[in-house]
Amino acid sequence: GQGLSEVDALLGCPLLLPSESSVGDDFQHLPPAKQWTATASIFFATCWCRELINAFIFSAAFPVIGVEGKVNPSADESQICNQEDIRNKVVGRIRTLVELEEELRFTASKCFDFSPPGLAPLPTPKELIDSQSNADTLIGEHDSETQGRDSMGVLSVI
Repeated sequence: GQGLSEVDALLGCPLLLPSESSVGDDFQHLPPAKQWTATASIFFATCWCRELINAFIFSAAFPVIGVEGKVNPSADESQICNQEDIRNKVVGRIRTLVELEEELRFTASKCFDFSPPGLAPLPTPKELIDSQSNADTLIGEHDSETQGRDSMGVLSVI
């Protein structure tokens, strides 16, 4: 075999992830099961990107060095061009990884039930539960106040 050159197409394969709308501003309004699914999908995508980067980083950094660590004298121009392509794809995967980690940081901070595989879920802090119930109460009070308002948002006086 020729090592990773036979599977370098993996670097260019797309990742199928939840839509932008499900991990954007509307994420907090999703049911907990969908929040968990979106967060887990992003978590596994970050792991996959890390694995791809780790697998191809050596050949991207040292394109003409063979498996034994010696300069490969049989490296022709097409192999070097292919290595440039691999290097560009690895850099693209690093960019993707940074974006996915930002999305994971956002979704994991909102999805309290998620924990990485192999770890027991942490209990939700009581303060967080209390603050969430207080926020729901305030929203409920706000909704009842707005029922008496006219279309301009001004409280109607009877």
